[in-house]
Amino acid sequence: MSALHLVRFSLLGLLACSGPSEIKEKNFAASGAGMICNRLQECQRGDYLREYYGHADCASHWEIALEVYIEVADDLDCDYSPEAAARAYNNLAEMSCEDFYGLDYIEDFDEIWDDCALGLF
Repeated sequence: MSALHLVRFSLLGLLACSGPSEIKEKNFAASGAGMICNRLQECQRGDYLREYYGHADCASHWEIALEVYIEVADDLDCDYSPEAAARAYNNLAEMSCEDFYGLDYIEDFDEIWDDCALGLF
């Protein structure tokens, strides 16, 4: 395989791992819940094991919580930003456990509806 082919495959791999550029509102709760649970499992394993029976239990809990949040935002006529949702998701996926433990992702989630001062949880 030529060096050019290796470079192309490497670039495709990087693009595939870069995360979404937009997350539609209808997909936000499921996507966000899955990523929150991934980070909980990685960064707060003791709490994760104590609070959930597994990934499906965790994802169900967070998906419901995020769906309620979305409903409140909709009721208040807040504008959802698919791009901000993707940034929040990608930042959550890439942040250190220290930043996750410090709840640094909450500001990113609040920017998804930046025209409303909702405050996540």
